[in-house]
Amino acid sequence: SGTNPNNGDHEVSIRLTGLLSSTEWQITITDTSGNGGTFHAWIVSGSASIIGGDSRSTIDEPGNATGVITVGSFNSKAVWSSLSGEQNFLAQYPLGVLSAFSSQGPTRDGRTKPEISAPGAWIGAALSRDAPWQGHWVTSDGVHTMLLGTSMAAPHVSGAVALMLSVNPTLTVDQVRSVLTQTAMRDLYTGVVPNNRWGWGKIDVSAALARVQAPPPPPPPPSDPDAPSVWLVSNPVSSLATFAMDIPPGTQWARLRVYSASGHQVFETSIHPSSERLEWSLVSHAGTSLPSGLYLYVLVTNEGVSEVGRLVIAR
Repeated sequence: SGTNPNNGDHEVSIRLTGLLSSTEWQITITDTSGNGGTFHAWIVSGSASIIGGDSRSTIDEPGNATGVITVGSFNSKAVWSSLSGEQNFLAQYPLGVLSAFSSQGPTRDGRTKPEISAPGAWIGAALSRDAPWQGHWVTSDGVHTMLLGTSMAAPHVSGAVALMLSVNPTLTVDQVRSVLTQTAMRDLYTGVVPNNRWGWGKIDVSAALARVQAPPPPPPPPSDPDAPSVWLVSNPVSSLATFAMDIPPGTQWARLRVYSASGHQVFETSIHPSSERLEWSLVSHAGTSLPSGLYLYVLVTNEGVSEVGRLVIAR
């Protein structure tokens, strides 16, 4: 295949088709430079195996990429109630142990992979209505199915990363990786970490979230001396809201607007620029009495806009 554009290394692809027997194929590689070069080989499809090969460096694309967080799998569940009765796979999938199907590093260039391990056998997932019917996998509620694989472990980490980003949206990939690996759990199964089977250990979502710090809030915008202001005389209110306001001189027009918590405008009225007070009966512009809840109000003028205030209706 020539030179692989992703890493600059020489690559050979061998495809065997139309095989009619299980006879072994022998491939001879000769290092013509005499330097004793290193060779790696993988079976990427089919059911063949390399005789005399080992199970080191089994992580394939895209898990071997430098910019990704690679996830291994361990067994977290092996007994469940299915539509076909009680299922027990403890003998094949002892709890806490690295899953047999979980690939291991290192990468060809010596990087430790995976970075973290997460539950991957067995995981209850939403059952598609188009899935082939297999009652022993479908849980007793009839809407979930049991699955396994690193494809089930990776979403655990993706969810953890989403939670971390909800706390601090500015986190980089390297920062996320650092938090996950520094807070990972170690036990008798993981052994000394980092290693090329478990990475830095088992994911600890709670500890990772506790390590993430929210970014400092942006500085408040400079105050505008010409901006109008409006506030409630009392809050919460039950039948009548009284607004006090300070409208700068020279203002040509002013309007008070009230919105629901979801952002839907429920009321608007024009105010004379010389007004200092307004009473509102909590009736929408559609003529309906507004229910209890949180509302937002703002004073808009040709000179500027006030800060948004909160109004609570408690009937």
